[in-house]
Amino acid sequence: MSVILQPFDAVVTAASISPEAVAVSTPDTEMTFAELLDGARRVAGLMRAAGVAPGDVVAFRVPQLMEPVVTLACFHEAAIGTVLPPGYDHARSPLVDWFVGGGQVPGVPKDRHLSLDQAAMERMARMEPSDHARPYPSPDSVCHIVFSSGTTGQPKPIPISVDTLTDRCVDRREQWMLARPYFCQMGFSTMMGFQTFMASLIVGDVFLTGRQGKDALEAIRRNGVMCSVASPHQWGVLLQAASRSNVPVESLTTAVSVGAILPDFLAGQLVRKFGVEIAVMYAASECGSIALRRGTDSAEGYTGTLVSGADVRIIGPDGASVAEGDVGEIAVQRSRQPQAYFGEHSSPQAWRDGYFFPGDSGFLRGDRLYLAGRTSELINAAGTKIDPARVDAIALEFEGVTDAAVFGFIDSQGLTTVALVFTSGAAIDVDSFTAFLGSRLGDSSPRRIARVSEIPRTLSGKVNREIIADTYRKMHPDTTVF
Repeated sequence: MSVILQPFDAVVTAASISPEAVAVSTPDTEMTFAELLDGARRVAGLMRAAGVAPGDVVAFRVPQLMEPVVTLACFHEAAIGTVLPPGYDHARSPLVDWFVGGGQVPGVPKDRHLSLDQAAMERMARMEPSDHARPYPSPDSVCHIVFSSGTTGQPKPIPISVDTLTDRCVDRREQWMLARPYFCQMGFSTMMGFQTFMASLIVGDVFLTGRQGKDALEAIRRNGVMCSVASPHQWGVLLQAASRSNVPVESLTTAVSVGAILPDFLAGQLVRKFGVEIAVMYAASECGSIALRRGTDSAEGYTGTLVSGADVRIIGPDGASVAEGDVGEIAVQRSRQPQAYFGEHSSPQAWRDGYFFPGDSGFLRGDRLYLAGRTSELINAAGTKIDPARVDAIALEFEGVTDAAVFGFIDSQGLTTVALVFTSGAAIDVDSFTAFLGSRLGDSSPRRIARVSEIPRTLSGKVNREIIADTYRKMHPDTTVF
């Protein structure tokens, strides 16, 4: 087993090998490994002078180029860094000791806000960078926090230990970084974005961040990217950008989809446009990669072959494993995965008997995993259980629809109602759209349809159904179509 004795050593090593090579690249600017190391040491000096202690949780909201810098500064101080998610409620989850960035976090004392304004930057420029990094005391020390998507409730803080970091970014890197150069289209605050940065740092590759659509397309072309990972929605945005561009993309060989069901028609478009191999990864931030499917075979919900090290069981209502081929709740166990959310001694809904439950139902045939729906998102409308992800995928097949999201909410009569919001680049005949959905979905068809300008999504590209339902319920409680 490879061991990262101290996470900060990764940038020290990279800077000693290739100091002038580009380490981080955004659409606006770049930073070399030497600059990344220097910046991290200076921010660490600012944090130490303010009183940040080992084990403190340092949350930050900073420009994209500074996210890796502040993360490494936390590693330097043996602190626990995290990108603060939108809607973080300190009163409900008081885990933050310090906040770095502009603005304020209610509930965090003002003397524990560290600004990176012009005055602070000038002060850091005059400081002597610290060479003395504080060590994490053990491999199971928490060094970073990644928040869950929060699509169905308050985002949950997932603790990443030094051991977990080693597992994801060294020992099992080949399970998700299928080819290099590699580009993750997800934000730094996501688990995929964070582990891509750390793995890129360890192998000395450039970390491409903050790119979507046209910028992502240009990053792939300019950097000769062979493998890119994105959510289905992000792949759709990139395809739209590619349709408006005449610049060929020849390096890309593998398109990896994560986070949601990849519609068959979208997979086909990616193959036709770029000539790529499709890879679908079933994973969770809490435990890492679980199954991988290469190709477009999605029959019966086939999601992939179990990856090495993933112990997957299908659990029935009685808590015991079901027979092969029977549907039940998916449970996953991997070495060095967390056993509870940060700040909780136990998280029985998510972790039970050493297994993580990602909230999906499915079944196994040998080492092949099939999904049957997301239990945490199923909508129960008058006894009919509806998988919103399946309806989303079918709605996107209707010509002109560019994005779609299904959700359930309680209407003014106290009944659970299924609704769908969609975006389109051109006028859509709602009657035809409704008829199309009815022909494909039957009783699962949405009873209300609304066109919107944008569908709220997380940084990982997942639909935030709770926000949509809450907004729709407040603004249009009895609207059928608008």
